[in-house]
Amino acid sequence: MSQPSAKIESMKSEIELDFLAEYLPEIIESMEVSTEQLNRLIGGLRNFSRTSEASPQPANLHECLDSTLLILRNKIKQGIKVVKNYGNIPLVLCYSGQLSQVFGTLLLMG
Repeated sequence: MSQPSAKIESMKSEIELDFLAEYLPEIIESMEVSTEQLNRLIGGLRNFSRTSEASPQPANLHECLDSTLLILRNKIKQGIKVVKNYGNIPLVLCYSGQLSQVFGTLLLMG
């Protein structure tokens, strides 16, 4: 079997092939986690921004709170621990975007 050419060895070194081969699974896993977080944030923003609803819609208050907390997580003071102790409540007929904004205001005032 022949040895890899100097050009191939140079390219392997340039792209740090050994490093990539070792850490690629971790990098991909990190990208998957980041993608999931981004999808949750986009969903939260979508829920939070529903201020133009024409009429009240049934909304899950837990989802409204979760969306608000997700959006505000960087603004909530360091050292504050958020404990979610949700009970079983029915859907509420409301303007969910406006309600999420109220939750946000209340959380930031606290």
